[in-house]
Amino acid sequence: MVWEPLNLTQVCPAHTQQTACSPFGYVLLNFITQLFGDSVDRRVQESLRKLDNGDSENCNQNYTCYGDGYTESYERERDDYDFIVVGAGAAGCVVTNRLVENNYKVLLLEAGDEQPDITLVPGLSTSFLGSNIDWQYYTAPNGKSCLGREGQRCSWPRGKTMGGSSSINSMSYYVSHLPYIDRPSFMMTKAFTERGIPLADFNGANQFATMQGQTFTLHGERISANYAYIQPIRYKRKNLTVKVKSEVTKVLIDENKRAYGVIYEKNGRRYTAVAKNEVIVSGGAINSPKLLMLSGIGPKSHLESLGIHSIANLDVGYNLHDHVTFNGYAIHLPKGNSTLVDEKTIINDILDYKLGKVKNGPISGNGAVNSIAFIKTEPYLPAEDIQYQCYNVILKEYLSNPALYESISTYPTPYYDAIVPRTMNVAPESRGRLYLNKTNPNGYPYIYPNYLDKKEDFVPIIKGVKFLLSLENTKAFKDMGAYFSREKLPGCKEYEWGSDEYTVCLTRTYTSSPYHPVGTCKMGPVGDKTAVVDPRLRVYGVANLRVIDASIMPVVYERAIYYDRRKRG
Repeated sequence: MVWEPLNLTQVCPAHTQQTACSPFGYVLLNFITQLFGDSVDRRVQESLRKLDNGDSENCNQNYTCYGDGYTESYERERDDYDFIVVGAGAAGCVVTNRLVENNYKVLLLEAGDEQPDITLVPGLSTSFLGSNIDWQYYTAPNGKSCLGREGQRCSWPRGKTMGGSSSINSMSYYVSHLPYIDRPSFMMTKAFTERGIPLADFNGANQFATMQGQTFTLHGERISANYAYIQPIRYKRKNLTVKVKSEVTKVLIDENKRAYGVIYEKNGRRYTAVAKNEVIVSGGAINSPKLLMLSGIGPKSHLESLGIHSIANLDVGYNLHDHVTFNGYAIHLPKGNSTLVDEKTIINDILDYKLGKVKNGPISGNGAVNSIAFIKTEPYLPAEDIQYQCYNVILKEYLSNPALYESISTYPTPYYDAIVPRTMNVAPESRGRLYLNKTNPNGYPYIYPNYLDKKEDFVPIIKGVKFLLSLENTKAFKDMGAYFSREKLPGCKEYEWGSDEYTVCLTRTYTSSPYHPVGTCKMGPVGDKTAVVDPRLRVYGVANLRVIDASIMPVVYERAIYYDRRKRG
């Protein structure tokens, strides 16, 4: 199996009442692993290996088969290419596709494994968290956020597979095929419109809007960057080589400060690859700055303290920030309007999805996650500062231990009896930093987003919550019998429910990330002393080296990030 799920035995406390930890939870996780744990690419490569052995009938008829270079049946100590792209996430896949299209010889290196089949299933989108295709990063505590989570650290999932985080996210934003939509999701959109938010496309000129967000899916399956940009060409183009489970540990830079290749590790061995033109780093807002610093590009004092020779003294790792939100206010759905079903129905729904030629039904959707709205908390603001996006829960289990419930998210998202609408500050003022690990620079970096450091970040959240709670008075809520549960969460029982103080407590205690980190390799013009890359995404002070991913964004966008941002270089 390519996919290895979260180990429930390690994470489920004894005597917990969480459904994900029940006997059915174990059976369900094993069931979906057996159904979806393999990978399309593994199966194609197996066919190609049979072709190499003379069994031409087993070559997949959808592909032109070129043999060794594409099945990775051998590996040289050193290979030469025109371009090397580090990281097969949303950015790396787009960049690679464009270079290959222009007939350059390209090596694409991905630290993770092939994209497993389970990533294609919208209704199982939270099952990936904590699995082997998640880097499983956590933030460092700052005493002001994530206070109710273990070690006061928030989880920062990042995709460790072909397609990167585009293979494990919730698929919202936007512009593609509408998924399966349930009644509670429609209720949320109707309630927002009753309160004056126009029903419109928030990807258009005016973001003040609500709708069921479109998704990166087609015919009920996820379309990741890997599926959109790499799979169509991977087994057809002689000038593309893709290597998985190949983690780059250093960019090679000569005495003239020119990048000329990389060192990467695969299966316990170290290899060198040389680029005639450029090395392009597309590891994302965490792994790109880490790799630059390991290669001698970053704050000189920090690098030298770790014994790393400084090549370019740049503010790598600074300016780290993210949209900030929290979980806490829960909308109860009466029994007749919840989407909970019995265990047998869940199994049958998953089987129907697996076996069906047309992927539809509940498992082809993602619950209420695509119920989205944007508002300005003040009319004079130049752009919307609050986004609402929903999270599906089983209410009793969630209220008893919110942090535990969110950490074990293997239960299918289409089945729930409550909605937690997250009030998200999309223009935060707080800034943090990413450092190399002092005890092991090659290990997981020290991620310090510094959430809620600036008190100004609470202002739009408090105003946004007041608007959110007013939805309870809408006809849409009353027709469904929906209402906000008044049961206080464990970490904030001393405050009055719904008060500003309660909202602040929830925000600090149950801080949550929508997983949109940016800024650690900031783009800026010549003369900007904090910039790491220029407007063409070339690293200052080092030739033939670019960074192309979300880490270059000086300021996080008000909405999630589109693929075309990755084409800037």
